[in-house]
Amino acid sequence: LGLSQGEVVGQSVFDVYRDFPDILSNLRSALSGQEIEDTVNIIDRFYEVYYSPIRDKRGNVTGVFGVSVDVSRRKQTEAKLRATKDRFRALIETTSDWAWEVDSDGIYTYSSPKVRDLLGYEPDELIGKTPFDIMIDDINVVRETYRRYVEYREPFDGLVNTCVHKDGHRIVLETSGVPIFDAENNFIGYRGIDRDITLRTMAEHELRKEKEAAQMYLDIAGVIMLVINADRTVRLINRRGCEILGYSESEIVGKDWFDNFLPAAIRNEVGAGFDHLISGRETPMQYHENPVLTADGEEKLIAWHNTFIRDDDGTVIGTLSSGADITDRHRADQERKELESQLQHSQRMETIGTLAGGIAHDFNNILFPILGYTDLAMEDIGKAHPTYKNLEQVVKAGYRAKELVEQIMVFSRQMDRDVGPIHLHLIVREALKFIRASLPTTIDIQQNVNIESGVVTAL
Repeated sequence: LGLSQGEVVGQSVFDVYRDFPDILSNLRSALSGQEIEDTVNIIDRFYEVYYSPIRDKRGNVTGVFGVSVDVSRRKQTEAKLRATKDRFRALIETTSDWAWEVDSDGIYTYSSPKVRDLLGYEPDELIGKTPFDIMIDDINVVRETYRRYVEYREPFDGLVNTCVHKDGHRIVLETSGVPIFDAENNFIGYRGIDRDITLRTMAEHELRKEKEAAQMYLDIAGVIMLVINADRTVRLINRRGCEILGYSESEIVGKDWFDNFLPAAIRNEVGAGFDHLISGRETPMQYHENPVLTADGEEKLIAWHNTFIRDDDGTVIGTLSSGADITDRHRADQERKELESQLQHSQRMETIGTLAGGIAHDFNNILFPILGYTDLAMEDIGKAHPTYKNLEQVVKAGYRAKELVEQIMVFSRQMDRDVGPIHLHLIVREALKFIRASLPTTIDIQQNVNIESGVVTAL
């Protein structure tokens, strides 16, 4: 203003700034209780001003505190920036990417010369058109995606779309853009670039086909194909693996294999073995068997074949395993072994029965004359003879031996016995007699047999 401090102090601000209506308006607003930030022009210089009301204890405005900062140099810098922008545009026009600008309606307002190389059009040919006028394939999808970005005034990056070259062939572009705002912060469009990714897209397509083919081979395999990272997480599992475990692929990949898919009883042991393998402290077992835990809690036995996966430096980064479900085979083997054991036992019993039958026949042949001659002797001497009672004991023992022979004959299946009522207590006592003969004399048998135990129908 060209005034000294003494000329200003004590004067009314409205008198000092009477020739500057913008400042007076800001001061009046501050005195009414508003905080003001503004940029004003005073005698060819620019100032950023800040006014804040001063209040007493009751909240009444008693004055204004103000700060002014000379920003004239910054304004000069902004002018230089505009010049730089022009140079930047010149630079953009020489880059390998196609630069463009569209207005808020998506209509091209600028196109760099690179569009000639990418799409065969002159820059002026695109002015007034929209990107969708030269686009093919999934136009509505791309249009809707672009609309959402415009709605929220957001930048976008890597928006893939297919355009048609002026000569008719297809070009795949990767589009990125940022929103443009005017000085009043009004949205006025987008500025961005397009990059030709046709060759890259073709390479990715071929790679995707190869990956899909590899995945198909994995999925038709009748065994589990499993890749476990060095940190124990599952990197890959095929369809057969998912079927055996009862989970979807997304429920398995990324999970700790040992904590989630092995029974608790072997989890720590097998996990520690895996860590030793990864660290190189143990050599891998090319084949081993261990159970896995399915989604329904069932354990299935898997036969694994394993190998290491290494990076370019030879460092072990995981394992590749194929696993066959041998649960049914293992169960069948166990059942076969049990049947074989039963068959062997049956054969042994048959052999014993045959041997016992032969012995019983021989014993019966010996027993027959003993009983016969004892009966004759008893008839000859009469009941009055002192030896008669002894001979009765011989006959009684002979008949017990005869019953024993019959039991042996029944056991060896060489004699049929009629089914009839039998007193249980008699059978038990008879069995105790056999047991007594086979036990050491140091063992005492205490009997508690109830004679009222009843009658059963048996051989």
